[in-house]
Amino acid sequence: MKILWTHNFDPAIKSSGSFMWFMVDGLRKQGMQIDVLNLGNLRSPWRILQAILRVRAQSKNYDLVHAQFGSACSLVTMFANKPKIVSLRGSDWYKFSGKNIFTKAHSYLGRLFTQISLRRFASIIVMSRHMQHELQSYLKHDSPSRVTVITDPIDLQKFVPMPRDISRQKYFPEYQDHTLIMLATLHENNPIKRVALAKEAIRLVQQDAPNVRFVVASGINHDDMPTFISACDLMLVTSRHEGWPNCIKEALACGIPFVSTDVSDLKHIARNQSRCRIAKPDAEDIAKQILGTLCDSEPLDALSLRKHVLHMSITKSYNSLLNIYKKLLDE
Repeated sequence: MKILWTHNFDPAIKSSGSFMWFMVDGLRKQGMQIDVLNLGNLRSPWRILQAILRVRAQSKNYDLVHAQFGSACSLVTMFANKPKIVSLRGSDWYKFSGKNIFTKAHSYLGRLFTQISLRRFASIIVMSRHMQHELQSYLKHDSPSRVTVITDPIDLQKFVPMPRDISRQKYFPEYQDHTLIMLATLHENNPIKRVALAKEAIRLVQQDAPNVRFVVASGINHDDMPTFISACDLMLVTSRHEGWPNCIKEALACGIPFVSTDVSDLKHIARNQSRCRIAKPDAEDIAKQILGTLCDSEPLDALSLRKHVLHMSITKSYNSLLNIYKKLLDE
């Protein structure tokens, strides 16, 4: 079985598409034959046309083609000559009304391209049950069974609970006696992540807990993330939407709790973990939930937090993908 993965993650941005490269390496080690095709910058009709021609030519040599993102990536990949799968990861599906015409147009076109291309894919993979229900509702009678949840895996051998003092000494030796709250984003000005909202919530928290400090993980090498996360006490997510936030997966694997807006399937975890909380998208409630988590008298159980991501191993992902690939080839 020869499989072609298509993507347009910018190689110049550190950590861009890191989850995909981890998946490729892991699946290849399991014996899956995957080649990766970078479609490049797809921000003009001419570049899109060039990418379509490349996909049509190269897909002839493969059994299956798997687009690793929606939007322009799925729009281009839908012209492949072989059975096609697409993985939707969140920002390629959710609407976003930005503060300026560029972000509004970018979000509108990205979702439109996803919608146009969906019916050309034999299988649609999404990151969460929440996304699955939305896609099935959108597709209605057009084979909603095509939508499958396969959350991107994480390296459970790399992301493990570590001694806090050792990790803190490496990255934040000046904050040994402080409480560190972390937010992860590729770009601090990303409007979907709402970093300004997080900072305002932390400002309110510091009025009652002055020893709290806020750190943003941006541009960190992915190999350094386990130690960086383990140096912190809480993961914060203030996003407008998420497929399944990788930073939360990694934090839970390291035994670190979270406070988040109501995105993905996180509320199902929060119902069973007193240290994990869902907040309304306003600074006061986020601050309230952070303080509630920090003041929780129940001992932190790292292994209990970690159990929520044990099903996200590369072996589980391999088996789930292999079943989909085999099914499409059989059909």
